[in-house]
Amino acid sequence: MSAFIQFQDVRTFGANAMVEGGDNAARIHQAYITGFIPGGLELKIGRQEWSFGSERIIGKDDWSQTGQAFDGLDLTWTFKNYIKADALFALLDERAAADGDDKLFGGLYLTTPILDPMAIDLYILHQRDPRSGARRNFSTIGGRVAGRLPWHKALLFDLEATVQTGTVTEGDPGDQASVDNDHFAAAYHVMFGYEIPVLTAPTIKAFFLSASGDPNRSPVDPANTRHTSYLPLFPTRHAMLGRMDAFSLSNIWSAGAEFSLTPTKGLKVEVQYHYLALVDEYGDIPGGSASVTQNRLYPSRSDIGNELDISAFWDVNDFFALGGGYSVLLPGGAIEDQVRPEREVQEGDQLRPYVYPGGDPAHWVWLQADFRF
Repeated sequence: MSAFIQFQDVRTFGANAMVEGGDNAARIHQAYITGFIPGGLELKIGRQEWSFGSERIIGKDDWSQTGQAFDGLDLTWTFKNYIKADALFALLDERAAADGDDKLFGGLYLTTPILDPMAIDLYILHQRDPRSGARRNFSTIGGRVAGRLPWHKALLFDLEATVQTGTVTEGDPGDQASVDNDHFAAAYHVMFGYEIPVLTAPTIKAFFLSASGDPNRSPVDPANTRHTSYLPLFPTRHAMLGRMDAFSLSNIWSAGAEFSLTPTKGLKVEVQYHYLALVDEYGDIPGGSASVTQNRLYPSRSDIGNELDISAFWDVNDFFALGGGYSVLLPGGAIEDQVRPEREVQEGDQLRPYVYPGGDPAHWVWLQADFRF
């Protein structure tokens, strides 16, 4: 057996303001016990980070200020170099619902490294959230094939697809109206790249990502018979939809490219471009932690915007690393339509709401020092 404990203290710079509530910013980020069982079994119990595959489904989210950890267990079975299976269970919110039920998450994640440097993943995961106003009971089923071709290692690829089925309660608790709808949604990601086999390893990638949206969440609309907006689980968003982490994986599609270079050992420079757009122009704009807008009676333009990311990472030595970058998001019509107050305009013999266009570019500059012990 082994035990692990990790504390973290997260505050805004120059102040005692805390990211999380409570009287003390110091928290136990991880605290778990691992039991090693003959026959290839390993049982980890306690608060723990989970990282699987591309982290588009479950990740550490270590680019957020607090990171992400789960209170639960992970039973891992490894059979030689053929298969690794993780049975997961986590208690996300204990007795938080009005009816006293817990918010739960779990499932099975399989991966096989037998075709190294390729990885093949299969998973089925389930989330149950009985909280009033947010009831969800759905499964996520998916698979991923990624890595390099064994016979041509310069070619990179990452292919992943998921579908979701279950039930979702739609409606605003303030309206005192809701409807239980069948949930069916999908998301997928495609990336191909090529690493030129020279000293500086220049690499070019092209990618496409999409997640379904829902044009209608009104509980009183007879046409609202199905919930089709993809529900993100617990990803690390930082590498999916731009380095600024401005958006989440729902009602969005993105296409782009990346170019990276290693000028010298330990130094890597990256340039990424993302074009972002809505899947459904009546659906929400998917913000980083919540929807930027609510459902609309009138469609917005579908163009969310363009993001350019420039980053550099330097491993100075085994104990110290530096990173830094600059990103800019140029808002498109979907954002411009939503950032100004509404007014009414005359259209024929009727008045209808109108949203002033607007939206300034967003800039983000970051610098990170990483001390390793």
